[in-house]
Amino acid sequence: MNLARVSVVSLCILVLLGAVILADTPGASVLPGNVSEGISLSWVGPLAVGEEKKVTIRVSDEACTLLKWVGDVRVRTVRFIVQQSDPSATQTIVATTEPPKTWNVDAGFFEQIYVVLSGDDGWVGATTLVPTASMSRILICREGLVSDNILYGLSVDTASLGGADPLSVELDLPRGQVFLVEADADEGFNFPYYLFIPNFVSTEDPVHLLVETNNTGTPRDDFEIHLLAAKTLAGRSYLNSLARRLGTPLLVPIFPRPGSLSALEEIDPQSLERDILLVNDGELARIDLQLVAMIEHARRKLQQDGVITHDTILMNGFSASGVFANRFAALHPAKVRAVAAGGVCGLPILPVAVWNGYDLPYPIGISDIDEITGVPFDIDAYRQVQQYIYMGAQDRTDALLFPDAWTQSEAQLIRDAIGERMLPDRWETSQSVYRAAEVPAAFATYSGAGHSITNPILDDVVEFLRAQVH
Repeated sequence: MNLARVSVVSLCILVLLGAVILADTPGASVLPGNVSEGISLSWVGPLAVGEEKKVTIRVSDEACTLLKWVGDVRVRTVRFIVQQSDPSATQTIVATTEPPKTWNVDAGFFEQIYVVLSGDDGWVGATTLVPTASMSRILICREGLVSDNILYGLSVDTASLGGADPLSVELDLPRGQVFLVEADADEGFNFPYYLFIPNFVSTEDPVHLLVETNNTGTPRDDFEIHLLAAKTLAGRSYLNSLARRLGTPLLVPIFPRPGSLSALEEIDPQSLERDILLVNDGELARIDLQLVAMIEHARRKLQQDGVITHDTILMNGFSASGVFANRFAALHPAKVRAVAAGGVCGLPILPVAVWNGYDLPYPIGISDIDEITGVPFDIDAYRQVQQYIYMGAQDRTDALLFPDAWTQSEAQLIRDAIGERMLPDRWETSQSVYRAAEVPAAFATYSGAGHSITNPILDDVVEFLRAQVH
C-alpha cells in the first residue's frame, strides 16, 4: 500500500505471513516475516502525531522473544524497531527495559527499544508510543535491522494527522512488491526487467539503484523459465532482502540463456562472456548496453515517482550474475559505485592486458576491450569502483568445465597463464594481479562455504555496500 496516501490509521491487528489482515485497515502493510503464527500487535483508534497511544504485543512463539535482566530479574522481552525518515523527529517510547538506541542508515532513522512481556497464557507486553512525526514502520525482530530475521512488521503513516509532510505526494509505482517493466526497443532494451521498491525508500535524499542480473542456472529456450527465475530473484530471495536492508530500489533484467536447441547454444548472456559481447545485431546485441538503457529507464521512472537516484549504481551478483557484475564494472566503471561479486570461480576479470607473458583478452583480461566494444579500458575510473569479491573455500564449481563459459582455447590459456586449479591457484593469482594493478578490491574466502550464499556472507555484503553509499 502507498503510505503517502494514508490519512488515518484505524484499528490494526497484524499477524505474519499466512494470516489475515483486516481489509478495512488503511495505512498498514505487511513486511515479510519468518514465523507463521503467534505474534500480534494492536492499538485502538487513530494514531495521531503528538498523541500518546498504548500498544499491546502478544507473542506465543518463544523463538520471537529475548531474555534480558531487569534489575535482578530475568524477563522475556520483545525488540521493537521504529523507523522514520526524519532523524530530528524521534518517536517517544516508554516502558522499556533500557534507554532507546538510535542510529542512522541509508534506509532512514531508527530507534530500538525492548518491551517487557508478561503473562502465562502467551507472553503479553505493552508500551506507549507518542509519534512526533510520520512513523514509517514498527518492526518486531530477532536480530539484524531489516533482514530475513524480521519476525513481523507494521507500516503506518501519521503525517496527514500532524500537518505537512514532504513525503505526501501521489505515487504511482507500487511499493513492497516486484513489478514487470516491458521491453522497449525504442528505449534501447529488447528484454523486460523487474523493478522492486521497498516500502521505505527515501524521497528526500538521492539513493543508489541496486542491480543484479538474472541467473537461471541452466540453459533454457523457454523465455518464461527465465522470467520466473528473475521474478523469484527480485521478489523472494537474498537479493530482495539485500534491497530492503539497504533501503534502495532493485532492478533485475530478464536476459535469456539459450538452450541446447538454440543455434546460439554456446552464448551465455547471463555471464556477459565474450561471444555475447560480440553480438552486434538482433535482440541479443550488446547486452551490456541494454542493461545501461534499462538502468536509465528505471531511474527516470523512479524520479517521476519522487525517488531520486545517483548517477552510479550498486551491483551485486553470485555465480553467473557475480561474474556479470564483475565484468560489467570493467566495461562501464564510471556507472558503478560499488560491486559485490561472489562465486566467481576463482577468476574475476583481471584488470591487466598481459600476465606472465600471456596476452589476456576479454573476459580473462582487458587487452582487447577497445577492439570489441569501441571504448578503451579506463583504469583510472576502474580504480574508483569499490569491489568486494568472494569465494567459498569449499567451492567446487569450476567454470572452465562449461563450454558456454569458456572455449577450450580460453580454458587452456587460463591454466597456462593463471593457474591449473580454481582454488587456490587462480584465486590467489587473481588477488596478486589486482594488487599489482593497484585496483582496491577486497577479496574474501569463507571457510566452510561452498558455491552458495550463507547468512554471514550476506551480512558482510550488506555492510560493504552500506559503507560505500555513506
